[in-house]
Amino acid sequence: MPTPDDPREIMSGLKRWRNWLQSYGAAPQSSLGGTGLSLVKATLREPLWTNSGEVPPIHYTMGGRQVAPEDAPLHYKIPLTHSDIRAAYAQTLGQMRYGGSWTKTKWTPRLESYLENREDLPVYIRAKVDVPELADKFPQLAPDDRGPLIRRPRKAPDVSDIVFWGIPELYPSGRTIQGTWTLQELQSAEAAGCRIRKVLDVWVMGTDSKPFLPWLEAVWDGRGMKGFAGQLAKGTGNATWGQFAIAKGRRLIKTSTSERLAPLRGGNPSQRAFDLAESICGRVRAKLYHGMLFAGPQLVTAHTDGLWSEGDPVPNWRHIDDASEMRINNAQGYAIRHKEGDWDYTVAGMLDAPTFFEEQWERCLDRGRPTLAEWDSGRLARSRSQAVREIHPNEVLAIQPETWYSPAMTHKEKERR
Repeated sequence: MPTPDDPREIMSGLKRWRNWLQSYGAAPQSSLGGTGLSLVKATLREPLWTNSGEVPPIHYTMGGRQVAPEDAPLHYKIPLTHSDIRAAYAQTLGQMRYGGSWTKTKWTPRLESYLENREDLPVYIRAKVDVPELADKFPQLAPDDRGPLIRRPRKAPDVSDIVFWGIPELYPSGRTIQGTWTLQELQSAEAAGCRIRKVLDVWVMGTDSKPFLPWLEAVWDGRGMKGFAGQLAKGTGNATWGQFAIAKGRRLIKTSTSERLAPLRGGNPSQRAFDLAESICGRVRAKLYHGMLFAGPQLVTAHTDGLWSEGDPVPNWRHIDDASEMRINNAQGYAIRHKEGDWDYTVAGMLDAPTFFEEQWERCLDRGRPTLAEWDSGRLARSRSQAVREIHPNEVLAIQPETWYSPAMTHKEKERR
């Protein structure tokens, strides 16, 4: 989160943010997510029960979706539009019905009718789904980035694999897959032309309660504050859902000069609710995919709750920004500008985004040694790490790529690099 240059403005924002929390009986914690959980506890009207009943087989959450063109890095010199879902995670959590007991059942016409007007009720479905190639909808994406449904590994991925290496075949296309997804994800799959071959099991949450609605009202109140205090309140609301997904493992700690992996205790077991966290993530991923379908071949990149594309903004989403030029390394790192203005950088998790982005960009231009994210575990690196292409309104100019190979590296070797 960017902070004001004036220290007095920072202190004023922190005080107003603290006072907002105190007005609801909450208190600042060591993180925005922890602070959001404090606000949840302060605004609950009755005890909240998690993981009750016949709980669906969700043992960790996969988080948000990230998509970039297969041939990235790319240099776009065409008009682009930025659209996003307003307060995607906060809205989804706040409107969610939760706190009842899960029931495992079968898919029937009666159940389908029951769920028609209950979009805010958590539902998981285990099914077999035929996913087409989808090359006509997303010719610019790799086949494993085109699909609507996430492939969940049997074991939770290591944090370093998620951050640095990615997970292969995460959103497969052109094959039949089986898994457990939210109802909204399967609806987005049908919108893309997928065929649900067989529904195997269904889990439905039995409750009409919306325990997080008072929390959402408090978040909207905080977001109404001006300046840095409003930014902190917005971050508090956006980060809260992740508190229900904390599990034992490792966390990545970054500073301006270093980064390291450290143990993660896993939080309070009573607040751990993967069924809730993944239901939130799955719904947001489904909304994002509907936006991707609207953009189609004009999609440039998508990340979590927003996307860049050519053409019109996504209907019923916020129109955030426009750009006349974009340089993109990947879904987490790009730079935009308006006409001949200064570059505006976005790099996830980096304190000095401009320096980090430009260093990666220059490595691609110089065809030097690939960066950490460009190695491909002993296989030929994809073309996104081999050249930079310029995309103009009526032409594509490609720099002749070089062939890069990487050694077969073990997991520990990856971490050392």
